[in-house]
Amino acid sequence: ITTVSVCGDIVGGRLDYPPVVAKSCSLFMSTMTDLLPLATVTMDTTFHSVRMTFVDTLTQCLRKYHSRFLKLALDVPDLASVQCLYIYLSSAVYIRNHLQFYDSKIPHDETGKSAFSLLIRQYNELIENFIQQIINYHNGLMSTKILHDASSHNWGDRRGFYEASDHRMAVSGYRRPEISGGRLPPRY
Repeated sequence: ITTVSVCGDIVGGRLDYPPVVAKSCSLFMSTMTDLLPLATVTMDTTFHSVRMTFVDTLTQCLRKYHSRFLKLALDVPDLASVQCLYIYLSSAVYIRNHLQFYDSKIPHDETGKSAFSLLIRQYNELIENFIQQIINYHNGLMSTKILHDASSHNWGDRRGFYEASDHRMAVSGYRRPEISGGRLPPRY
C-alpha cells in the first residue's frame, strides 16, 4: 500500500488526524475538498443540483471505499501484514474526519437532516471494527508467542486454554480471567 504523510497542520488536534494515510484516500479527499466550495454556496436553487451531485458522488465513492476496506481487512494477517490494517484504520479515520468537516460546512436540507450522518456512522463502526481486529490480533499474538506453554514446543498452536492442560496457572489465569475468577493464581 502506498502511503502519504498528512499535512502537519491538521495532524493531531481536535479531530486527531492520523499522520499517514493511503495515497488514494488522500488524493480523493483532497479533490473533494477542492470541490467543496461549490457545494457550500447558499441554498439557492441554481446551486442546489451542484450540491446534490457533490453529496451523491461523495456518498457513492465513500460507500465503495467502505466495502473495499471491509474486504481488505479480511486478508489481515493471513495475506497482508498488520501494518496494512493500521493504514486502513488511519485512512478510515481520515475519511470520517473529512466527512464531519464537510457536514459542518454543507447546509442541511429543508428537513434539517444532515447530508452525511449515515456515512459518518458507518465509518465510526468501521473504525471500531478495525480497532477490535487489531486488539484481537495482538491478543492472539501475545497468547501464542509471549504467554505460550514452552514445554509443548508448538509455537504455531492457537488453541485455547483448557483446565486439564499442562499450562501454568499464572499464564492461564492471565489469558482467561473468568477461569481465575479475577483472583491471583495460587503460589507454589
